[in-house]
Amino acid sequence: MEGETCRLSIECGGTVRGASWYLNGAKVSNDYVSIEGETHQLVLRDLKEPGLAHVAWKCGDLETECMLNVTGKPPRLVRGLQSQQVLPGTDVVFSARLSKAGNLKAIWCINALEIPESNTRIIPEQRDELYILTIKNCSRAENGEIHFELPLEEGNSIFSKATLEVEKPKPAIDQPLAAKTVVDEDEDAKFYFFCDPSKLHLVKWYHNDKLIKSSTKYKIETTESTGEAVLTLVGCSMNDAGKVEARLDAEITSSEFTVNQGPAKFTCSNVQKMSTQCGQSVDLKVTVSRSDAVVKWTRDGEELTDPRISTSEDGCDKILKITQVRHPGDSGIYKCEVVDKRKNDAVTIDLEVQKAFETFLTPLQAAYECVEGDVLVMECEVSAEDAMVQWMKDGVMISKASKLSTESAGLLRRLKIKDADQLDAAQYTCETLHDKTTTRVAVNEPVITVLEKMESQSCVEGGTVSFELLLSHSFRKGFKG
Repeated sequence: MEGETCRLSIECGGTVRGASWYLNGAKVSNDYVSIEGETHQLVLRDLKEPGLAHVAWKCGDLETECMLNVTGKPPRLVRGLQSQQVLPGTDVVFSARLSKAGNLKAIWCINALEIPESNTRIIPEQRDELYILTIKNCSRAENGEIHFELPLEEGNSIFSKATLEVEKPKPAIDQPLAAKTVVDEDEDAKFYFFCDPSKLHLVKWYHNDKLIKSSTKYKIETTESTGEAVLTLVGCSMNDAGKVEARLDAEITSSEFTVNQGPAKFTCSNVQKMSTQCGQSVDLKVTVSRSDAVVKWTRDGEELTDPRISTSEDGCDKILKITQVRHPGDSGIYKCEVVDKRKNDAVTIDLEVQKAFETFLTPLQAAYECVEGDVLVMECEVSAEDAMVQWMKDGVMISKASKLSTESAGLLRRLKIKDADQLDAAQYTCETLHDKTTTRVAVNEPVITVLEKMESQSCVEGGTVSFELLLSHSFRKGFKG
């Protein structure tokens, strides 16, 4: 057999000299020949080439020959199959190396099922002494035992087996979206998750089951270094509530999306400027996003307490009304603020009250009446604090007198008559450059009543006695007892 040692010997009848051995017609070196007495021996070690060989022994006229049949040595397994652990979708190769090449056909099986030749994904092949099985794009279906068998001509077989472990697919999404996302109206909502960086380009975003792409409403970003995928929904409205999904191959991660009604905000310009003339009424109007919004008005940082100022609303319009605006007192920075702890929004209105013709906001009473000896005060209100007025009595300008005095306090103009008498009864007029107001003053005689009566008294003859009584008014015309 191939690789073994073959010994051929001839027994001679006596001592023979000069004999030689021949192999396929070629004389064999004496290194392979031994003679022990009458025995001539040819030793062929480690036979290399299988097949028939012609062997002859010659000595003079003596000759003998034979045919040597060297059979091939069967192949043996040098390296068997190796178990492997792979991810789904990868290509995997199993190989068995034999000691020699041959034309024997191997049988490959997966989980005891022979692989048919028609299979184009699982391919067996032979490269000399190497037998190879290639499984392309392996799946969990190939998970199990790989079996190799090479039947030999002698009826025996060479076997080798290994295990193929196809791991469960590693989730591409490492960290999913937050289960719930809550934002206030008009805020931006940010959704993010982490995945295999090599698959970021496969991510698809859905908003309420609708595929979305990057736009002014939707901002889509990725970070390859971290595998972060981000969707920003800009300026959320109540209608945006629902569900946001990210899909990557067969994996889906989703977030329930809630949009709370946000704080009211002003939909008008946040900085305004107005002007009006003194004496007119003016409406300062702002518009908010919700009709139920609560607002607060201030002027130059101070609360408004003047009874001429009132607030009202008409739907989303918030109105501050100033009746008979004054110069310059009503000028200033009016501020309207939304009352909401979550977010402050405000509108400022710079109101300029221009000085107009000086008019009387509140005229004098049509008539005044008093009793002799009383103090009488006539009062009117002008449209501007710096308005100059002139008081007239029966058409004649009133000069400074001890019993008549004028007074200015803000918009108020007063004329005071002390210790009124019948001479003070007249028509009085208060004039500005462009307006006037007139009243009639009546001074009545007092109705005198006794508040405290006289008390009875006694005295000695020739003595002095005093009697007192308390009257309701002073008595000017004399007294008769």
